Amino acid sequence: MNLALVSAIFIGVSYGARYAAPWLAHWIVDERVQRVVLWSAALMLAMPFLVAVWRKTQSLARLLAEVSVHPEKAGRFTRAIRHVIAELLPVVSMFGVFLLVAALSGTILPPTGFLIGVLVCAAALTMLLWRWCVKIHASMQIALRETFDERPDA
Repeated sequence: MNLALVSAIFIGVSYGARYAAPWLAHWIVDERVQRVVLWSAALMLAMPFLVAVWRKTQSLARLLAEVSVHPEKAGRFTRAIRHVIAELLPVVSMFGVFLLVAALSGTILPPTGFLIGVLVCAAALTMLLWRWCVKIHASMQIALRETFDERPDA
C-alpha cells in the first residue's frame, strides 16, 4: 500500500509537471531547477510512506533472518549472519524503491549533480523528521482503518 502511494505521488507530480511548468517559470527560469523543485516536493510528500516502507522492511528482514538462519547450521556465527541479513535487506530493498521512483519520475528527475544534493538534503531532513513521519503515517493508517470499518447507512 505504501509503495502504491509513493508511486501515485511521483506519477501524479510527473503528470502535473507539464501544467506546473508555466506557473513555475514565473519564479524559476532554469528548467533543471524546476525539476529539482518538483521532484523535491514529490519526495517530501512521499517521505512518511517511504519511512513506513523502511520500517516494515526492517521488520520483515528481522523475521526473515530469524526464520532462515538455523543455529544448527550456522553455529557460532548465527547472530552475526542474522544481523547481516537484518541490516542488509532493508538497504537493498530501499535501493530498489529508489530505482522504482527514478523510473516513475523520469520526466522530472533532476540532473545527477542536483539529484545528489536533493538526496543528501532529504536524508538530513528525514533524520530530523523521522518521528514526525512515523506519527503522521500512524495517524493516516488509523484513519484509513476507521474508514474501512465504517458501516454504510442502510
